[in-house]
Amino acid sequence: MSRASVLAQNDQEVQDYVLQFKTRPNGPTAPISHADDSLATTEFVMRAVGSFAGQTTFSTPTVVLTPAMAGRRIVVNGPATVTLPLLSAGTSGAKFYIQNVGSGDVVVNRQGSDLIVALANNLSSITIPPLSNGVLTIGDTNYVLEEGMSALKYSAEFATTLAVIGKERMPSGRLRQWGTLTTSGSGDLAVLFPEVFATRLLSLVAVAYIGGGPTRDTNVMVRTDGLGRTGFSVGAFLTGARTAEAVYWVAEGY
Repeated sequence: MSRASVLAQNDQEVQDYVLQFKTRPNGPTAPISHADDSLATTEFVMRAVGSFAGQTTFSTPTVVLTPAMAGRRIVVNGPATVTLPLLSAGTSGAKFYIQNVGSGDVVVNRQGSDLIVALANNLSSITIPPLSNGVLTIGDTNYVLEEGMSALKYSAEFATTLAVIGKERMPSGRLRQWGTLTTSGSGDLAVLFPEVFATRLLSLVAVAYIGGGPTRDTNVMVRTDGLGRTGFSVGAFLTGARTAEAVYWVAEGY
């Protein structure tokens, strides 16, 4: 093909592109993680303002995410382990929305020495229970978990200590505390709550734990002073006499 023919063909292609661009201007859509001076298509804008770029579904037990998956709805069939991209490979502000549709936990791990900051908690991994979700955002120096149902358990408003003696806080300000003890056969036993109630005690229940021993009618009695903010006294009685008995207790207040 002669040089004149090549020029004529190129000129025609340019004219066709100009006509098409005038009719419906378009171009390539940059990944949601891009934050430079590239032109933004309407597709990119819709994704940037909160719409998902699409959905990626995984049914394998091991998942490794890439930076290009930021902005997509990532559906995982737990139980599974998900590994985030290296923080340095992404762009600050990019988000990974992870939905667990399975029957087991999805554990989301960092890479290398990256850190996941779940509100005030510095973590190397987070857990997304079945039918829950979490949104991890790339920050300037670490991943941030502040959105999604799985972020709630890391909030001080839902602070929980799951132990034999523990407590659970609610956003309303209500506080539930619990524990176990063994009463004394010689007098009331003084018990301190794990955390002092700020205002007052609302309810207190204590029951004897008989275990696998013979059936017996043990009565448990509790007593509080004033508003009962700090603790209570407890005693157990069998046929009218004090006895040493294992007791479970639950208290609620605010």
